[in-house]
Amino acid sequence: MPVEKFATNFISQHPLTHGSKAVLGGLVRSKPFQNLRNAVVDNAPGIGLPERTFIKAMTGGDTVTPGGIKLTDDQLARLKQAHTVQKDPTRKPILREFEPDKFKLDDGRTFNDLSPERQKAEVDFFNDNYRARDNNKLAKFNSPYITTYGHKSSDNGYGRDLKMTFGGLSMRPTPEGGMNIQDQWKIDDAATVAADGSTGFDAQFAKPDTFDRKLDLIEGGSIPSIIASVAKGLGTYEPINIDKTISPSDWQGITPREPSFTERVESNLSPGLSKLNKRYDSLKSWAFPEQY
Repeated sequence: MPVEKFATNFISQHPLTHGSKAVLGGLVRSKPFQNLRNAVVDNAPGIGLPERTFIKAMTGGDTVTPGGIKLTDDQLARLKQAHTVQKDPTRKPILREFEPDKFKLDDGRTFNDLSPERQKAEVDFFNDNYRARDNNKLAKFNSPYITTYGHKSSDNGYGRDLKMTFGGLSMRPTPEGGMNIQDQWKIDDAATVAADGSTGFDAQFAKPDTFDRKLDLIEGGSIPSIIASVAKGLGTYEPINIDKTISPSDWQGITPREPSFTERVESNLSPGLSKLNKRYDSLKSWAFPEQY
């Protein structure tokens, strides 16, 4: 039995685990615990927004913070920039139509030279590909969806803190001129992640989740996946529902800010987490060379 499957089964099936779930689950979800934990985590130096959110999700979620999450003025400024850019009316996708007059094959034949069956096939191909992509782009533009990712996987887009916390989120302007921000921090299974076209993963090649590799946490390396497996096994993992409304006066007072070059190229991993991942991977490759 692979070590990952053994570890997962041991945690989820051990009698001690079943006995502790109710106790631990109630403890980490209690308001006194969450208030104390937040006082420590939110004020600890060197712990960024992604790490704080992850720690809270692994220890009962967060039902005591208004809106589910704390955001600084600077983070809101970059989110406002993301919304301003991505929902700019000039970026509204154009729905292309098939134009028979511009159709021409390499051998010189025009659309009218084709048989009715071939004409239908060409129109269907256009609609199934180009027009379908336009429809998807328009649907995303018209939706409240905002991405904090950059154009490349190495680009942190609107900053590591926003990218590694949200990825994608919903931003809806309120009628009064404020902004409602919604998201849910959760760990989706590999099949769900792979099926989401916006993630860039190919469902055909996505591997099932294991004890030390969860597709939804792959950017963080092995350690976050291990912690998540343990938290799920102990019953302490809890998604965090984010629903914050910024008042009109506060939102209008925020000046959108484009992230700097340094913020965009910052590593996804903190130095400490990077070292832990390397040590774990090195130890695993030594102990189980057949898996490498």
